[in-house]
Amino acid sequence: MTPNEIDTVFHRNLERVQTVIGTYTTAVGPRQGRPSVANSDLLRAAVVLLHATLEDLLRMVAQERLPTAAPAVLATIPLPVGTQRKQRFDLAALAIPAYRSLEVQEVIDLAVREYLEQANYNHPGDIRNLLEQVGLDPKLLIAHAGDIGAMNSRRHLIVHRADANDATGRGQHPARSLARRTVEAWLSAVQEFGNAVIHAM
Repeated sequence: MTPNEIDTVFHRNLERVQTVIGTYTTAVGPRQGRPSVANSDLLRAAVVLLHATLEDLLRMVAQERLPTAAPAVLATIPLPVGTQRKQRFDLAALAIPAYRSLEVQEVIDLAVREYLEQANYNHPGDIRNLLEQVGLDPKLLIAHAGDIGAMNSRRHLIVHRADANDATGRGQHPARSLARRTVEAWLSAVQEFGNAVIHAM
């Protein structure tokens, strides 16, 4: 994909996140006080979709740039052989029908694509490593690492613990509180980081 195509997909996904936040705003209305768990679940859905938007961007960038990365980077990507993934392989691995008619670059492209299907970026360190692998300046993340890290951590709690609130007692809801302005700040961080990455391609 070209940078323009990546930009189009990225911003389309961001708009989806904004739509979910807008639905939350409509549902809550102008009233004051803490929203219900059911209403704030819309913000939780926005966080999950925002994380997916970030990961989708990173995979698109990686798919475009990893196949031409330095040999040292390609050495970390296994070759898919049937249902196995071989880090080291002999010519027999290339003799399977799936590879026999392919050129070397096509095999690399395929291996990268399979590798990225399993890739996750759940921590700023994962993102920095990817930026280095694809030849982009990891400093692109510095200004946004705090917000993106916080968003990733909260997404983990939402997906794996249903955002459960461990605190009990009067006034406590079964899920942790989540403010719209917090989600909007994370959205801005992902958007600004993504724009910087696409511009640097």
